[in-house]
Amino acid sequence: VIPDLLLKTNQFAFSPDGALAAFNAIRHHLAAHPTHVCAATDKSSAFQRVSRAEMRRQLLAQFPSFLPYFELLYGQAAELFYEGRRVESRHGCQQGCAWGTLLYALADRQRMAELIERHPAVAFISFVDDIFMLGEPAAVAAAFADWEAQTAAAGEAANVSKCSAWSPSPEATAAAEALLPFGMLREGGAGLAALSCGVGRLLAGLKVLGHPLGTDDFCQSFYAKKAAKTGKLVDAILRLADHRGRNAVQAAYLLLRYCAEPRIAHLLRAAPPALVRAAAAVHDRHILRGFSGVVGAVDWLCLEPDTADRRDREWRLAAELAAQQAALPLREGGCGLTSAASVCEAAYVGGWARTVDFFESATGLQLPGSIRQMRASLPASTSLHAISLRLAWLALRDRIARRAELDGDGLPSTGIEVVTGCGGVHELHKAVRHCQRELTHELAAGDRRELQAGCSEQDRRRLVSSAGRGATAWLRAIPSAYHLQVPNTEFRTGLQFFLHLPLACLVSCPSLCACWRKGAEGPATADVFGDHDIACKNHDWTGRHNLILDGLIAAAKLVGVSADRTTVLGYVRRRLPDGSLDPTDKSKKQPDGVFRLHHVHDLATLADVVCKHPTTASAMNTIYRSVGCVANDGETTKDDKYQEEAGRLQFRLQPAGCETYGAPGAGMVQLIDDIAKHAGADGTADTRTVMGWGAPHVREFAWQAVAVGRIRGIAAALERSAWRRRQAHGYRAASQPAGPS
Repeated sequence: VIPDLLLKTNQFAFSPDGALAAFNAIRHHLAAHPTHVCAATDKSSAFQRVSRAEMRRQLLAQFPSFLPYFELLYGQAAELFYEGRRVESRHGCQQGCAWGTLLYALADRQRMAELIERHPAVAFISFVDDIFMLGEPAAVAAAFADWEAQTAAAGEAANVSKCSAWSPSPEATAAAEALLPFGMLREGGAGLAALSCGVGRLLAGLKVLGHPLGTDDFCQSFYAKKAAKTGKLVDAILRLADHRGRNAVQAAYLLLRYCAEPRIAHLLRAAPPALVRAAAAVHDRHILRGFSGVVGAVDWLCLEPDTADRRDREWRLAAELAAQQAALPLREGGCGLTSAASVCEAAYVGGWARTVDFFESATGLQLPGSIRQMRASLPASTSLHAISLRLAWLALRDRIARRAELDGDGLPSTGIEVVTGCGGVHELHKAVRHCQRELTHELAAGDRRELQAGCSEQDRRRLVSSAGRGATAWLRAIPSAYHLQVPNTEFRTGLQFFLHLPLACLVSCPSLCACWRKGAEGPATADVFGDHDIACKNHDWTGRHNLILDGLIAAAKLVGVSADRTTVLGYVRRRLPDGSLDPTDKSKKQPDGVFRLHHVHDLATLADVVCKHPTTASAMNTIYRSVGCVANDGETTKDDKYQEEAGRLQFRLQPAGCETYGAPGAGMVQLIDDIAKHAGADGTADTRTVMGWGAPHVREFAWQAVAVGRIRGIAAALERSAWRRRQAHGYRAASQPAGPS
């Protein structure tokens, strides 16, 4: 209701993708009418000066049920405190008020309707307090003067020094400069005349709702400045990674992924790929540089030439593969640091699909035919943005078809028409609702297939396992609770293991390991990637077992399920005739968890955790049939071995397996689903009140806690393996590294 009401006065603020639609409308109109000019307005303290009386009148006319709440917030003067002074607020919107944008748009609605009616030759497009006027120079100048007088009459102030105008035509520019306030079409703005600062150069473009509108050089310069700011943000994130805080590295990675990586994402939806690609590549290099600093303290991905020269070939190849894996989304087994340059075509096509659909479905807009008939003109338009759209479509079509062939499953290749739901630019209005998301998902799946097809069988298994359900959940865990926190050293070691990079704890460690191996004599030769240590007989396997189990128990207790690992403790150790534990029993078997999921099963569930490494020598002798098949085999072994004993003790056995790179077994999936089902029956599945939006559902918290426990257990065990080898070769160390605390 609100978007439809405001669109009658060309107010785009409350419409989905309104800013993008408004920008594309302005750009398309100027391309169709190059002699027109675009004037952008600005007000001084617009929100603080708007009339509350007009807000009240509009609410009474349009939304009377909102009035009581409005009177509660704005029915009386509010006291503001500033530098020890008390000020009464009687006008405008309160600072930080969630209603502020709506109230301003409603209060400005009548004035916009009057401007549109008095100036039919001018197209008005507004986004909250930003108003853009499009038309012939004389018509725009008249509308601008009217707006300025209207603003003053309402008790507000037009900030002419920040108003600006631009036209793609030199003739229109000259005409507009003679009619509009002095300086609006020049660098420095209209304030130049008052300040006697001379006359700046003619503007090469405008900033319209966060996007550049102007010459190619102007747009490319704008994009380059945005990419440079990514570098400054990455520098700050790297300083955080070096902080002594316990979870500083984990926090740095999250900021890199959620704040720095999407910094230019909105630009890609409106920027012609040819203009933004260079800036996107700079942005990508900054992100990769930041990630390299998170993975290791000294350029662990060998990005700098001098660093790469010092590292051996095996390290450089591993770093190259790790960089490609890191660019994959989490669901594909990557680290979620998507390359902006690789998705610029998909974002551009997706942005235009939303724009075309917007103008096809919007009602009440009072805009010229050049904008309303956008869909019909795009396929044949010779404007840069339309040509770029058609080229982006062709590039995506070829790329998707080429990558789909890597499936090798005999199925027909997926085409762009299937992905988008439309046959081309002329049918963009028929595209699926989330066209950009579908395109980027398809491209990411193709990148993953291409990466797996070009690497060794060991790396292929690792990449497949890393894409399993919940495998990368530890990378999206926000350290707001103990079971979601990964200390700095463990986070870095875990990342290095996950990406199959040299491990910092093993790089300077003696390579000979005095472990027992069937049919072998002498010490084994360990590697810096942890492949030997993760399968070594001396490796600490119990730590990761217990931490994974602790994550499951934490998820159960979060929603009120009775769970522990002490109930069966007495069953796993040999006892003396008097009932006490036999001190000679050296069994390493760990107690398993008991979950009382009475809404799901009649018997208490005995969860037997198993974590298997999918690239051990024995595992490599079998075919990796499907995601998590090694974990499934481990669960089957547990089931065969302990099913009868568990039944005798009145337990329902549930093996819960996973692979070291993350892929879960069917039993692990079932156990987490059972916990979520029990919580749903109790009405406690929603965990937002205790975990926030980082883990809004108990199922998500369980996957994160299990993944964090797995990666912490692996990292701590690898560090202890390195310590043990150093000790065996006479290296002095203060103490053995502690396990996860």
